[in-house]
Amino acid sequence: MRLGWLKPKIITSDGLYRLDSYAKVPRAFKIQKGYPDREFLLIHNRNPDGLDSDILGGGLCVFHIDDEVSIMHGPGYPGHVDDRGRAWPENGMHYRVAVLQADGGYAIERGLGIGDENSLWRNDTGRDLGPGGGGRGGAP
Repeated sequence: MRLGWLKPKIITSDGLYRLDSYAKVPRAFKIQKGYPDREFLLIHNRNPDGLDSDILGGGLCVFHIDDEVSIMHGPGYPGHVDDRGRAWPENGMHYRVAVLQADGGYAIERGLGIGDENSLWRNDTGRDLGPGGGGRGGAP
């Protein structure tokens, strides 16, 4: 977005939206509602085709982006305590750009891998996504 190669559709209201596979139609949705200024969700539909042919399962890739974070200052996840003894999320620790993993396991932030077939959001998982963590893996 900063470089101008992607101009996401800004979602401002509840509804049903269609998002084709990113490899075929490079589009994304941006959700700012419920987040502070300069913080938002960016959503791509990633499926195992084209350059994404190695993706397991496919689904929506939800990025949590916080442009107020000036550097990638460290991970934040449930149970994480910073070097001052402050627990997450009150310690404010999170990456500037992070994949909001559907399984709620925070494997990427914990340094346990690059994600797996349970990291993307699919309609067959029974998980929901919404402000305040509406379900397993819900948004912070």
